[in-house]
Amino acid sequence: MLLHKMFFCLLIAFNISNSWAETENTFKPIIIYQGRVAEGSYQYLLDSGVKKFERISGHKVERVFIDRDLSQYILEVENAAKKNYSPIIIQDSNVIEHFDAVVSKYPATKFISMDVSYEIPNVLGITFDHAKGAYIIGFLAGLKTKSNIVGFIGGIDIPVINEFECGYRVGLNDANPRAKLLTRYINTGTHSWEDTVSANRISEELFAQNVDIIFPAAGLASLTVIDTAKKYNLQAFGVDVDVSAQYPDTVLATLEKRSDSAIFAALMQINNRVWNHNNKVFGMKQNVINIKVNTLNPRLSQAEIGVIKQLVGRMKGEDTLLYQKLNHYCAVNS
Repeated sequence: MLLHKMFFCLLIAFNISNSWAETENTFKPIIIYQGRVAEGSYQYLLDSGVKKFERISGHKVERVFIDRDLSQYILEVENAAKKNYSPIIIQDSNVIEHFDAVVSKYPATKFISMDVSYEIPNVLGITFDHAKGAYIIGFLAGLKTKSNIVGFIGGIDIPVINEFECGYRVGLNDANPRAKLLTRYINTGTHSWEDTVSANRISEELFAQNVDIIFPAAGLASLTVIDTAKKYNLQAFGVDVDVSAQYPDTVLATLEKRSDSAIFAALMQINNRVWNHNNKVFGMKQNVINIKVNTLNPRLSQAEIGVIKQLVGRMKGEDTLLYQKLNHYCAVNS
């Protein structure tokens, strides 16, 4: 019943109205992965959503796996378009320069762009309300910090990761105006999301500056940040996938990003020949952005858990003051 309700909400989020052109009736989906599809990774979530679509729809989704190489990735995208695959799911358009120029060469091909939207008729951008979830994570950091110095580590300094940082900063300041945020980005190109060496080094540097709570938004490298926090008996937050069970004494909460639910809904809609908008925003109202409090962590009090639940309720209830503040500072999607 819960799964049916979630899928119904996702259908509503897509505002069904059939505007599919009669000449664009080919459905031959493909997803191109760059980097490891390892458990706990963003790619793993995407693949889970793709597998669910395959089970329910009966359609096969072609998969291409390559190492992290943007030139090769663009080549694979173009090859897929030339072979009449449609839609083509792009995991990394947020770091591909001139992506709009690439897809504009294939106007009859439909593309699904994760995390970035474009004003291009044949590209559906799937975006998320990262800042709203990160606000709650930052608020909890403000409540829990003892040193009043907390950290943020991003994978690459790009707008989608800046949204995480901004929401985290605003929530932190609201909970604890005395707290200071130290921010670092891995920034070693497309390998940043798996750069465990840099993630460990940066974590060590931040903890040496008296950071006692850290929030990584760095893909698979985020787990290295949490491992470093665990080594020093400090606190951290998870991202994308709930890792509370693996880190019961370290992780306070996880900002879940259910990209599996989003890509499943997108594929179902396109399979049903629906294409009515170029940007679909998913967030807390659709249970795609979730805050999973780690109830196993003995450092969290019932009062603190209650505060977080209240904040989640306010976000889902479209709290006007909170939304205005986040829109002002972070330019979030409404």
